[in-house]
Amino acid sequence: MIDTITTIIEKFAGKSPTADAHLFDEGYLDSLSFLGLVEELESHFNVRMTAEFMNEENFSTLEKIEKTIAQIIKSQHA
Repeated sequence: MIDTITTIIEKFAGKSPTADAHLFDEGYLDSLSFLGLVEELESHFNVRMTAEFMNEENFSTLEKIEKTIAQIIKSQHA
């Protein structure tokens, strides 16, 4: 899942984030690219992001994005 997330972020940022990068602080994501990222993740993983999950903390690192998506998949496909 991390590889897919990395590829999607690279599409918006023009560069591949490191595993420990803070995606907002290090310029990989901003408010506009965040919306595009959410749309791509929803489409790729067949999930619907609700407001409770859409915050900077849940999308600040690759690992946190992966955990957030796993949590959404579990709740929506249970």
